[in-house]
Amino acid sequence: MDIYNRAKIGNLFVYLCDNIDNLYLTKLMKLIYIIDETSVKETGSPVTWFDYKVWRMGPVPKDIYTNISYKNGDFFNDFIDVDKIELTNGNRITSNNTFDDSEFSDYEIELMDRVIDEYGKYSSEELIELLHESDSLWHQVVIENNLKEDFENQKKNTTDFNIDIEKAITDNFLKEMYLEMRENILFAKKVRSENHA
Repeated sequence: MDIYNRAKIGNLFVYLCDNIDNLYLTKLMKLIYIIDETSVKETGSPVTWFDYKVWRMGPVPKDIYTNISYKNGDFFNDFIDVDKIELTNGNRITSNNTFDDSEFSDYEIELMDRVIDEYGKYSSEELIELLHESDSLWHQVVIENNLKEDFENQKKNTTDFNIDIEKAITDNFLKEMYLEMRENILFAKKVRSENHA
């Protein structure tokens, strides 16, 4: 799996697990999306730099979801444990490490606390509804690509359509910063993959 900063993502998981009781995968994915979208709006930079797919249940970072769902989170096994709970047919996520704040700015920790305070008490279903609202980036992609009926009838649960999180940015300066950072990250990923080839 090729993600920008494994240690930062793992520690983000730890922080959310340590501060939210009974955290399941769906809720974890929604909270991380909210953190990223809020950060992009406020600073021009998401915390994770995940690519979010438009799925029936909302925005999902496909590679992360797949790793946690089908490989018990083995990519992050020094940060989290994944327990398949038969009763709920879900994956409960718990931390198995101590949070390391060195990966995060003061702003990012304050943002994570804000999201936990505001949305941590919501159920997965409530977060899904929130991210499906008509002014959401997810909803825009659904409408643009005629996915609404297929999702409502559960003909499709997943798609390869991406959410363009850049569209959350209204400030031109922040948009320029975002585009520059994205280019730097794409370049760093390319160099890393070439070195591992």
